[in-house]
Amino acid sequence: MVADSKIYSAKAFEIEKNEKNKAFTFIIVCGLLSEYQEFCTKFADINDWHAAAVMMLEKMADKELS
Repeated sequence: MVADSKIYSAKAFEIEKNEKNKAFTFIIVCGLLSEYQEFCTKFADINDWHAAAVMMLEKMADKELS
């Protein structure tokens, strides 16, 4: 059981790493580095990015509905 969880963790880590690298490449290729830097500065105090993303998506949905 422990071996399975280590394999899953390693696979999950690789998937997450690859997706982050893809996002960083997108930011650079699309010329969005200054916007990314501004975003990082604006939201520097956020520790729970999942909750922040959910909150931002909810705000976007509210704007679309109104």
